[in-house]
Amino acid sequence: MGKKIRRNPDEIAGNDKMDMTPMIDVVFLLIIFFMCVTEMSDASRSKLELPLATKSEEVTYIPGRIIINVLKNGDIELMRNKISEAELERTLRAYANASKKTLVGSEIELPDQAVLIRADRDAHYSAVEKVMDLCRIVKIWKIAYATKDSRFQ
Repeated sequence: MGKKIRRNPDEIAGNDKMDMTPMIDVVFLLIIFFMCVTEMSDASRSKLELPLATKSEEVTYIPGRIIINVLKNGDIELMRNKISEAELERTLRAYANASKKTLVGSEIELPDQAVLIRADRDAHYSAVEKVMDLCRIVKIWKIAYATKDSRFQ
């Protein structure tokens, strides 16, 4: 059996060069990760000409909010996929059932699901009305509408 050689602590302390390669690798991986996440967060935002509004409120980000796009031709999109009214109703009902909460001081259960409706400026109102009606049917009441501020046109 060989003897173990003990190092002198002074020799170890003299080697104060740090290898930065792993840290640079981690930084690049984080940059790539955040670029991908940012790209995915915009996936539900179709290119629409939003209607103008003279008054509006800045809506803060709501986690889990469903974004429904109503295109110029009346088609409905959910997560950049065209979807029929029946499919949208099934999806909204599933989200509504998953988010039901009992109102304080009562036995009434209502969905806590939030929805953002983004409609093209040239879309016919009946298409937007269908989406609002589907939300009403499944008892989703937290509805916001995306508009463009006319002051910044």
